[in-house]
Amino acid sequence: MPRVLLDTNVFIFAIEHPRSNSNIAIEMAIDGEIEVIVSEEIKLELIGYLKSEYGRDTEYYANLFLENLPSLKIVESRNAKNTWANLKAE
Repeated sequence: MPRVLLDTNVFIFAIEHPRSNSNIAIEMAIDGEIEVIVSEEIKLELIGYLKSEYGRDTEYYANLFLENLPSLKIVESRNAKNTWANLKAE
């Protein structure tokens, strides 16, 4: 299964622009076609943005969404560089 490292903007763009390529990538992740890798920092940035722009309910549902994504790997920020190097080596 292909692995992709997604940043905060991909998630935000997918939400705010449903016909975007970012949304296609998120749909692929939902369908289990790709493995998504994000750092803990990216997750916190996404959750913080959604809370500030859309409120606490959206923050809750964003956390729920990420926790239930079929193939999501969250790496600690300090390990992100090593994870990226290992991905390139595979």
